[in-house]
Amino acid sequence: MEPVKRLRQRARLNSQIERLKADRAILLICLGIALALWVPTKMAQVYKSEKKVFLDFRLPNTTFSRFPPKDMVVVVEGTGWNLLYDFIIAAHVRLTYDLRYSRSFRLSRGQLRTDILNGLFSAKLKIVELNYDGLQFDLEPVLSKKVPVFFAGTLHFEKDYNLKAPLRLTPDSITVFGPDSQIRPLISISTDSLALNNLSQSLTRALSFSLKPEWSAQPDRVMLDVQVEKFTEKSLFVPVTLPQHSDSIKYFPTQVRIVFQIGLSRYSEVSSSDFSIEAEFDTAKTPTPGSLPLLLSRQPSFIRNVRIFPETVDYLIVEGVFKK
Repeated sequence: MEPVKRLRQRARLNSQIERLKADRAILLICLGIALALWVPTKMAQVYKSEKKVFLDFRLPNTTFSRFPPKDMVVVVEGTGWNLLYDFIIAAHVRLTYDLRYSRSFRLSRGQLRTDILNGLFSAKLKIVELNYDGLQFDLEPVLSKKVPVFFAGTLHFEKDYNLKAPLRLTPDSITVFGPDSQIRPLISISTDSLALNNLSQSLTRALSFSLKPEWSAQPDRVMLDVQVEKFTEKSLFVPVTLPQHSDSIKYFPTQVRIVFQIGLSRYSEVSSSDFSIEAEFDTAKTPTPGSLPLLLSRQPSFIRNVRIFPETVDYLIVEGVFKK
């Protein structure tokens, strides 16, 4: 009897499964019918949608004094079907204007609206929002000029590190193209701003330029070369000189100690003969015994933070020198 009972239970379960399958099929059919009726109804309604418009200009030998916008956004209205059709054919509108023989560009709001409507693939769409009163720009000849490039940025180093050599830009000059009235007075161009912090190693970096929209450059970037090395302290004794009255004034000490920072790669290149230290004596004032300030008049360009010890020398005037 037990096997017969199991067979009956299995038969009832299979029957329930079949009914569920039939119910699910009916439900799917109903949903399909509802969707088929709902979609056309919704798509037949009127909607608004944004459309991007790109502006292209043919300017072989001229350029704009002030560049017009490259794109704009308009709001169009139409049925869902028309909007969908237009979007599938082209997601945006592109307008091209040939200005090869023009000296100015004038585009009224009405003409702009007409051009955009002609660029739409669906003739049943209409523009309901256009936030432009029209476009008006003057054209002028294109001028090219070669100008030097300057680095616009800041450098901050790790402790005891500094530049091994001056910053180098390659190339150090570029050719800039743009409206004659803007390019003619141009004397230099700056790179984009750059901040380099905690430098302890040399590096190279590609930099572009700060250009106005109406300008272009060739090349469009330069390479910045930053040579960094470790610095250390060095000291030397340097003779003190007195350019005038050398026979009439006695001063001491006759040499002083200088302390400075220098890169490790050039540590052995510097000697006392690379420096000149002068005692400043003002003959316009009545000389009295005292001290003279020291002036460092010559030093290597690649050293930093030069200090003199002591900063003055004592002097005495030989009697009779200032008598007439």
